[in-house]
Amino acid sequence: INDTSSYAGVTGFTGSDLLRRQSQVYDTVPFMVSVWGYVSALGTLRTAFNITQNTDSTGSRNVTVYTDSTNDSRCGVYDGVGQDSADTSTTFSATTWFHMVCEIVATNSRSAVLNAAGKQTDTASRAPGASGAVHVGFLSGAGTWDGSGGLAEISIWGGSMSGANMDSLASKLYNGGAAGAGGNPININAEVGQPWSGTLKAYWPLTVHTDLTDHSGNGHTLSMVGTITTFGSHPTIEPI
Repeated sequence: INDTSSYAGVTGFTGSDLLRRQSQVYDTVPFMVSVWGYVSALGTLRTAFNITQNTDSTGSRNVTVYTDSTNDSRCGVYDGVGQDSADTSTTFSATTWFHMVCEIVATNSRSAVLNAAGKQTDTASRAPGASGAVHVGFLSGAGTWDGSGGLAEISIWGGSMSGANMDSLASKLYNGGAAGAGGNPININAEVGQPWSGTLKAYWPLTVHTDLTDHSGNGHTLSMVGTITTFGSHPTIEPI
């Protein structure tokens, strides 16, 4: 989803255009966030997904999945005092859908993965804290991380997965579907006997801007703030 001026329908990150879930979704460590992104131009900081402790979130704890000015993907945790993040060793290209994963394995272990590769891990001690809201395409608090592009296929996974389990799940979500398409979270969650079986906590395909339903069945439907429209393309994901 997008608008004409900014990433994922967010204008200037002032909160005028965003998708939001005000109540808690999931924040029990370990957990993993998966996001597909698309940018029209490189070299700008862009927030894709943010879990924050409260609604205005200035100075609060949060977990953020974002792209940076060197065109890699980052997974950051802010604990109310400072932030530490892991950034991938590989980069993405403009006008091509790419897949970002943020693995929160422990309070002292977070990893970023881009297109199932380039994994880097940060081990500073930063506890994400309890979440109070989810923002899509929006960095909680003040900021100017804008750009042009779209977001889709956002999923949150819980359970007791290890970092290696999350790596395997990231690969399945990136290209583990039929004919090399991205894996569908509903199908993956229904697999039997896997570390990720039954661990899907939220899933927003965002195929069109009018469908903000949580397709995991857990009821975490997003709300639209401002004006957001349907993007011109979508990552190739296997059907349910």
